[in-house]
Amino acid sequence: MSVSSEGVDTPLRGKVSDDSDERTKPMERSALLSFGAGASGIGWVMAVMGFFMTPFFLDVALINPGYAGTILLVGRVWDAFTDPIIGNLTDRTRTRWGRRRPWLLFSAIPFGILYFGLWQVPFGQEGDPQDNQGKKVAYYMVMYCLFETSMTCFLIPYATLLLELSNDVQQRNKLVMTRMMFATVFTLLGAVTQGVLTDIFVNDQVQAYFLGGLIGGVAITIPAFITFVGVRERPAHLLGKQQRISMFKGIFEIIRIRSYMSLTMVYLCCWMAITLVQNNLVLYVAHSTETSDYETIFLGVLLLSTFIFLAIWVKVMKRYGKKTTYVIGMSSYIFVFMGLYFIPKGNALFVGLVSALGGSGTAIGFLIPQCMLPDVVDEDTVKTGYVREGLFFSFFVFFEKCAVGVALAISNYALALADYEIGNSESGTQNARVDQTLRILVGPLPTFLILSSLVILYFYPLTTEKVDAN
Repeated sequence: MSVSSEGVDTPLRGKVSDDSDERTKPMERSALLSFGAGASGIGWVMAVMGFFMTPFFLDVALINPGYAGTILLVGRVWDAFTDPIIGNLTDRTRTRWGRRRPWLLFSAIPFGILYFGLWQVPFGQEGDPQDNQGKKVAYYMVMYCLFETSMTCFLIPYATLLLELSNDVQQRNKLVMTRMMFATVFTLLGAVTQGVLTDIFVNDQVQAYFLGGLIGGVAITIPAFITFVGVRERPAHLLGKQQRISMFKGIFEIIRIRSYMSLTMVYLCCWMAITLVQNNLVLYVAHSTETSDYETIFLGVLLLSTFIFLAIWVKVMKRYGKKTTYVIGMSSYIFVFMGLYFIPKGNALFVGLVSALGGSGTAIGFLIPQCMLPDVVDEDTVKTGYVREGLFFSFFVFFEKCAVGVALAISNYALALADYEIGNSESGTQNARVDQTLRILVGPLPTFLILSSLVILYFYPLTTEKVDAN
């Protein structure tokens, strides 16, 4: 794999237009499914890490909440800053396999191995829970940063590959929907698998996470190879006259694009809200509603409803447009968040009902921003003549990861201030401040973030007519 050393290679718009017929041909079903398969590992990772990372740190690895928050924040910020670098490198990569596919191939195995390593407990659970805090922080900090880097080496080229497969808006939407379907199915499988393991090995959580890490590592690696083998980048992107611009100049230009920054702010508000709920849901079920016996059922209901609502919102999006669909879906999400805040202890039925309704907003968060980003890239291509999808996607992920890192840190620092007792995962055994803190983290705070995203979206400049014109 070779990488150009003189900035970002950006094919001129004229060349893209010459090859437009080639790139708007319908994709074969096998290629479509192979592309979608690449999202399987990402879905698995996002689910397990989203729902179980904080409980694992606090109650299995026995790390103080403040330290856990620092690990997650530093890891995410580190990961965010590697995104533009990897995006730039993939834009400049030139091989007989294309620009993006080699990254999928060579990142797959490290991605799986480091995921497995992240869920190990090298210092055991014996002795005082406060023992070896420094060693634990060092191990998980290094492992988390390495893991996030390996995921970036897969995720950025995989996300960018979408734009290299088709110029047609409908085909791109089909690619996004296929990717989301695979991601949602494996999100469900990942969360339920880890939940079942924690139930089976209720007295040996170290073993539960050891097996979960092993299964997840395999689930990450195999789909990456399927995508590499089953998808071919269109040659039009690798031919023709090239114009070079520096990465920093490209960055400066894209952050001045109003549509891009508006969409990015919507996305980060949306995912901060989802992350706050996802990261604290297991703890909320255990210590606020005291219904941990039904934890795996709640997770399964939430993710199954996400899959169902994903299909519903796709149909709504086709009829009413992306912006309107986001407003409808996220407005309903607010009632879910506030429902979580007011649910009384011991009411498993209400928790299950809110979990079922919660899939509506989660599906919107998965679907709509990812469908809107290619429209922004096309707008830029029409105006400038450059194709800079690597920078657009990498900075989109950059801002999202920074926001998620902040949300994770806020959660853990808040629990530290509430005097969360590490290693104490039994329902109803934490103090009243922990209960109230968890309710705020899954209720009023994400509600504020979703309302903010709706306000920002109101000023988003790209209409359906403008998108069709591009």
